[in-house]
Amino acid sequence: MVERDVLGMSEEESDSWFSSSVAVEEEVGSIVNLDPARRTLIWNDGSELSFDESVERIHARHASHSQDLIHGHLRGWLEQGELPEGLPEEELERLDSLVSEWAEQIPTCASMPVN
Repeated sequence: MVERDVLGMSEEESDSWFSSSVAVEEEVGSIVNLDPARRTLIWNDGSELSFDESVERIHARHASHSQDLIHGHLRGWLEQGELPEGLPEEELERLDSLVSEWAEQIPTCASMPVN
């Protein structure tokens, strides 16, 4: 009999899922900038994708994770407000305000409609 963890996964499944989680985190690390005014995420390959397109991109590469899980992770990353370094204080404040407003309008779950 195969032993299962609290999530009902075997050790091999759990290890695979964890490795995939690390890969999802690395994908998010490929976002090099954002444009909160246009509400796009700018990827290291030059792609400018919306939030939902970015979730789809990550999910296409890591299908073992649900879109809801990826959505929540990416929303959390956006809420952290990691902004480009070296900007004047006024520009940082403006960007922070735009990013906060953007993050607030993203539902907490991908299947929930935006109000």
